[in-house]
Amino acid sequence: NHKSAQDEPAIVEQLLSKDVVHGFSMVIPVELVPLIPHAMVQPVGLAKQWTLDEQGNRKIKYRITQDLSYAETSKTIKDEPISINSRIDMDQYPEMVYGWALPRIIHFIVALRLAWPLRTIFVSKYDYSDAYRRIAHAADAAAQSISVFGRAAYLALRLTFGGSPNPPTWCLFSEMVTDLANEIFCCSEWHPTVLHSPAQPTTPAPK
Repeated sequence: NHKSAQDEPAIVEQLLSKDVVHGFSMVIPVELVPLIPHAMVQPVGLAKQWTLDEQGNRKIKYRITQDLSYAETSKTIKDEPISINSRIDMDQYPEMVYGWALPRIIHFIVALRLAWPLRTIFVSKYDYSDAYRRIAHAADAAAQSISVFGRAAYLALRLTFGGSPNPPTWCLFSEMVTDLANEIFCCSEWHPTVLHSPAQPTTPAPK
């Protein structure tokens, strides 16, 4: 594993265990890994980023990453290392559109300001909670996304941070969900009091 994970073993173990508890990964004894067909173990890293607590104070947030660009051997295919990411044909995946979100928002704000120079402009941001955990891995992908920490091996049952096809995979899914949500909102035949998610029947009041 990478030094970032080796330096914070307690945090790595906590994050790996959290995924197991929530059903996003499966833990097995490390001795069973060679018995899994086409199994591959990937190095674990620990990414640090800033987030805010409920009081608005900055705090560090940790995230487990898997280095799917890591190559165990020095052999190459067409001068490319033999890693998971180097063997993926990215031309088979849709174009990433997330990179255009910020310029589109800025242009929209400028247009609003030109049209209404004295009005207050509000911007809201909504996150898909645990986004990468919403899409399940195929069995062969899970077998090649194994992390080993201590004497335990963790099979990732969902998209991992570090796999090159995962951002466009999630981008495509989230685009469809967003478009569908906007279409439903504009549908005159939709009555939210009649048709709504049983998980959240009422809309929370804005904060």
